[in-house]
Amino acid sequence: MTNDALDLDAIRACLEGAIPGVMATCAADGTPNVTYVSQVEYVDARHLALSFQFFNTC
Repeated sequence: MTNDALDLDAIRACLEGAIPGVMATCAADGTPNVTYVSQVEYVDARHLALSFQFFNTC
């Protein structure tokens, strides 16, 4: 079995502020919600830290 998890080191340059972070979630009924995140910090190859955001959904 292979581990297909994304290695964040491969996209670390994207986390240096040149490209805005995007957070996507899905409600229980399947309704998508996508928003930009103002701060994304690299923690390690498997973890990111997001600033506390107020996600306004309809």
